[in-house]
Amino acid sequence: TGNGCSGLSTTPDGPVSLIAADDNRVAYVESSTPMSIHVQTTSGIQQHITVEIDAVIDDERDEQVFQMTDTLVDYQNATITEIVLDDEYLVALVNLSSVNRLVMVNLTNGNQQILGDPVFPVASPSIGHGYVAWQHQQFLVSNNPVEFDLDWEVRYHDIVLNQSYQLHPEDDIDQIQPQVMEEHIAWLQIDEDNETQIRVFTIEVIFEPYSSSTLQVFILLLPLLLLTWVSQRLKENEGRILNYPEFSEEE
Repeated sequence: TGNGCSGLSTTPDGPVSLIAADDNRVAYVESSTPMSIHVQTTSGIQQHITVEIDAVIDDERDEQVFQMTDTLVDYQNATITEIVLDDEYLVALVNLSSVNRLVMVNLTNGNQQILGDPVFPVASPSIGHGYVAWQHQQFLVSNNPVEFDLDWEVRYHDIVLNQSYQLHPEDDIDQIQPQVMEEHIAWLQIDEDNETQIRVFTIEVIFEPYSSSTLQVFILLLPLLLLTWVSQRLKENEGRILNYPEFSEEE
């Protein structure tokens, strides 16, 4: 149009309840289909895919949620309350009445997986640079809470390794609103006096203790390995080193 505005190549069928974007992708949820996410590109080759989010787990664990919350897991009225995405993945926060769950979707092949423990509360997802971060209340029993479990903690997931990690040591203060950056994750810490502080975690740090320990062990073992190798070579060459040829004397 004249003012530089334009619509999507495929327009929504009805009211939109939620929208998110990253670079040239727009993701949105229509009110009539609260568990479906439409993803469209806004430049280049126009693409439009629809993802049906699956937050279902086994009945036994859903019963565990009920025992801890006194509220049934309500799949019939489930809604997506937050979306974050990047070039390859999308993460949806799903409200199931008794608990929220995080579902990560591979936008290339459609594979889905639930991040974190699906029986405990999660919130505030962030994605980028191969990582997903979120806040959670691990081990919280809502109908009989222990004070130590009431605070929020931050966890993150390495997409390539398919491994999740605690971002910081266990404590009893709130750690909230994580934001994934390149090689870092920032989040907000709220202490007992309600004072806030921005914390930044360098993702590369987690690999340093492992790498350093491995190098130290290798250095300690190197002399032993060399001695073993030399000993083996000496045994292999023993005949050539010790056995001299015999010469007969001519009469």
